[in-house]
Amino acid sequence: MTTDWKAAHQSVRALAAWKPANALTGHGRPVGGSGLAADFERLAVPEQGRFVDGAQA
Repeated sequence: MTTDWKAAHQSVRALAAWKPANALTGHGRPVGGSGLAADFERLAVPEQGRFVDGAQA
């Protein structure tokens, strides 16, 4: 759970540098290879909601 999507993307890039075969995060779908780091905005960041753009309800 995060509200800091920039920091989350940096973490994903750091993990991707280890070249894991898969990422199983405990939430969402498993992602293979470099897919999550390469397409982070589309796969991980919600378009709207409570924790997007710093807005918290």
